[in-house]
Amino acid sequence: MSNDGLFSVYSDAKIGVSFLGGYGNTAQEAKDDFMKSIDEAIEECDAEGIEHPLPDQIKVNFIYDLSAFLCEFDWLNMSKLANYLGVNSSQLRYYKKKGAYASNAQRQMIENGLHALAARLSEVSLL
Repeated sequence: MSNDGLFSVYSDAKIGVSFLGGYGNTAQEAKDDFMKSIDEAIEECDAEGIEHPLPDQIKVNFIYDLSAFLCEFDWLNMSKLANYLGVNSSQLRYYKKKGAYASNAQRQMIENGLHALAARLSEVSLL
């Protein structure tokens, strides 16, 4: 999330001569706008006779900064998440508001904890 409160998505990759990017008031709006930029780039290539990848050949992997992730998943209880991750809950709230920035080591620890949580959730079966 940028300082103006908007979310942005970008890629260093191009389709034809078009750079790809998206903006929105939420992370989902920015991701949707980014996907639209892919469609527009393909249409432009078709119109100009430029070779391009097929839509099903394009793989998109969204990478969040910590603040954007915490805002996108704001339904997570920050205190309980912080406890699970082994970080200070106040610090996690500061990261969310961009009042502080996590060190590389702290960010990696949080990411590893989130991946462990995702793995744990993926093993759940409900009756």
